[in-house]
Amino acid sequence: MQKTTLFQVHTERLTLIPLTPELLRLWLDDIPTLEEKLHATYRGESLSEEYLQSIVEMQLERMPYFDETQDTEYAWYTFWLILLNETHEIIGSFDIKRGIDETGRIEIGYGLAASFQHQGYMSETIQGFLKWAYLDPRLRTVMAETETGNTASQKVLKRCGFSPVSEAETLWWRYNMP
Repeated sequence: MQKTTLFQVHTERLTLIPLTPELLRLWLDDIPTLEEKLHATYRGESLSEEYLQSIVEMQLERMPYFDETQDTEYAWYTFWLILLNETHEIIGSFDIKRGIDETGRIEIGYGLAASFQHQGYMSETIQGFLKWAYLDPRLRTVMAETETGNTASQKVLKRCGFSPVSEAETLWWRYNMP
């Protein structure tokens, strides 16, 4: 099978791959075919949880039509897979929830398989994403939400330059683009 050419962001140890609608559907329904198309082994978080499945379904429904062969605009509306370069394993994902809004803001969410946590991969992912995102002049603010007890995720956001902005049932974080 011919290798799929996709837009990607590279960091020292990782490749970040924004999923086209076709690949997003494969992630949800057919991991073996996704692995074949990406020449990778999937070790990321389980999609067997209804909660994560419903988020992926919402992304598919909200994603406007883009010709991913012509531009990378679709990357602002999808999940990105995190590929470990050394082993070609997909170790997690992050998503941009609704694209860039009229104020220049996005919200991100993320997760890693448990066996890949506490190794700096998520910090590297977010820093690599922010470096790429900086190139789009529309983007002004990146928001993220964590559970108040999720100190590991909060440390990642602090390391990446985010600041806490509000706390209630969850804690909200903000990163202002330079």
